[in-house]
Amino acid sequence: MRRSKHEVSEMAWQRRFLSPYRCRDCNTRFLGLSTKIYYLGAVAGLAIVAGTLGWHVTAVLERPRPSPELAASTLKTIADTTKLAEEKDPLAEYTLAQMYARGDGVPKNKVEAGTWLERAAEHGSSEAQYEIGMALREGRDVVQDYEGALKWLQLAAENDNPRAQFELGHMYRVGMGIPVDVVKAYTWFNLAAARGNTDADRARSAVLPLLSRSEVIEAQREARRWSEARAKQSTQ
Repeated sequence: MRRSKHEVSEMAWQRRFLSPYRCRDCNTRFLGLSTKIYYLGAVAGLAIVAGTLGWHVTAVLERPRPSPELAASTLKTIADTTKLAEEKDPLAEYTLAQMYARGDGVPKNKVEAGTWLERAAEHGSSEAQYEIGMALREGRDVVQDYEGALKWLQLAAENDNPRAQFELGHMYRVGMGIPVDVVKAYTWFNLAAARGNTDADRARSAVLPLLSRSEVIEAQREARRWSEARAKQSTQ
């Protein structure tokens, strides 16, 4: 095989990207890819790789870095939160628990997170009570304990936490570690639904046909009494 010459009839793109060859034995002429294509492909590949690397380097260099003032502000926030938490402020204790759980401004530490979460729950944080109750009920990172779950979810529900009210209603509905009680289930679903919990709204509708007329009246009366008592406490 030897190189041949381009013919006049061949189009411009063929002249640019194809090279003519001719067989020495049979004299057959044919076209093959020009070596220019491979060179161009290599150059284009190198350009793409270089561009990609350049973009990543630029992104890293241009990534905003926390200013010394911001870092100092973060440290001050951690220090202030810790100080309040040590003074048994439930909101600060819960916030500190979340910070340790996520590693937000402090080293991630499950033990510290659990300690501050339990302190927050003991000092009245309904969110902390709810989280502990759900962890015990589902056995998340702890031994499953329905009795303990009922205790903490009950406290959170009584602190007007709608998620806890719904989950407590669910426990009574299916008898999760406790006897089934559709009246109590409806009561807690009703309270949670009144706070805008859509899951509780659907659960309340599903439980309603299981109650007698007198049981519905009893459950609604209990929910109303509880709601009015909470409203009265909040105004005092």
